[in-house]
Amino acid sequence: GAARGAPPVTEDELITFVDVVHEGGQINPEERELIYNVIKLDDVNVSEIMTPSADMFVLEKDKQPDLEKILESGFTRIPVISGDIDHVVGLVNVKDLFKQDVRSGGVDIEKIMRAPYFVPEHKKLDQLLNQFKRKKEHAAIVVNEYGEVSGMITLEDVLEAIVGDIVDETDIVKPPVVKLREKEWLVLGSADIRTVNEKLRMNIPESGSYETFTGYILEQIGRIPREQEQIVVGKYVVTVKDVEGNRIISFIVQRQ
Repeated sequence: GAARGAPPVTEDELITFVDVVHEGGQINPEERELIYNVIKLDDVNVSEIMTPSADMFVLEKDKQPDLEKILESGFTRIPVISGDIDHVVGLVNVKDLFKQDVRSGGVDIEKIMRAPYFVPEHKKLDQLLNQFKRKKEHAAIVVNEYGEVSGMITLEDVLEAIVGDIVDETDIVKPPVVKLREKEWLVLGSADIRTVNEKLRMNIPESGSYETFTGYILEQIGRIPREQEQIVVGKYVVTVKDVEGNRIISFIVQRQ
């Protein structure tokens, strides 16, 4: 440890030390970059890496959330507003949203939202990281000097500033089948047939020529369907929702 009374090490001295250790072969370039980024956290303002308010995905307190859009957004924590973007009244964890919907067949946002955590634009990332840890928070609403909402920042954003892109909770697993309402589901093209049969009771026969829901639909019609095209399969109407090139991302399936 440092001798008592020794002057604190400056940022430049730390960086020089890291460079020397790197040149000596004790750490690799990725490790050097990681240490650089940690050292520089106290130079970066929250406003530099936040999601600006114009790009924020939000839910309205008094409206039923669109679970389909939420799933597509890919966000794990979503601000709840009352009236406009400057009145953020809560934060919702998407997992809680889907849990509540599955149990009760509907969503009461106020029951599952947490009080929002507000931080000023000029807060440094090292301070924010400490506060996230201390308060066990994963996201904060960023406000300017007038108290207007200027954006949102998550723990993932801060960690990405240190280590580059990391995996978000929703990147790990996207539910292959989500019930949107009575007799209507969002089904990913990559959903396996067994899961679709289990959730929708479609009784699709298992076959060596397809494994996924997309594979089954292609087998039925013998070509790649267009976006918004509808295909009738027994008692079900299958609408092609999202297509990227020749890949079908998702379908809406309705039971008649």
